[in-house]
Amino acid sequence: MSESLDSRMPSIPGPSTPHVTTGRLILSGLLAGLVVNLIDVPNSAIFVSPGWTRFLAEHGITMNVPLVSTFYVLLHFAYGIAIVFTYGVFRRHFGAGPRTALRATLLLLGLHRAFGLGMVVMGTMPFPIYLQFSTSMLIGSILGGLLGARVHDRTRG
Repeated sequence: MSESLDSRMPSIPGPSTPHVTTGRLILSGLLAGLVVNLIDVPNSAIFVSPGWTRFLAEHGITMNVPLVSTFYVLLHFAYGIAIVFTYGVFRRHFGAGPRTALRATLLLLGLHRAFGLGMVVMGTMPFPIYLQFSTSMLIGSILGGLLGARVHDRTRG
């Protein structure tokens, strides 16, 4: 009866994972976020934001474009760090590599886009504009997640 809870829990098989350093996590995550920004920001600024800004103005909402742009650029860097962190957690259970990086990336991308879909539900973003934003986020996230995971694995020490 004195058996601990940990000893009764089934272990999850998986390769051992070396200690993750915070610096390596942050740097590879910032790289992933940079890739997301390099793909999403031009798409948003050139193709999507003008239509969304017009839609909002037609509904009496004035968007502070520089503030919103800065917010999302910074958020994408944090998002890249979260992708690489999630990859590190997944790597422990699924092993290193692109398949695991895609799993981690798609999990966070799904959550990201679900929150974005809330704007459609609230009526502050038309669905076609949501799809345009989602396209560049999908491409940027996958490329950023794969690169961030690869760099993270290569700099393991």
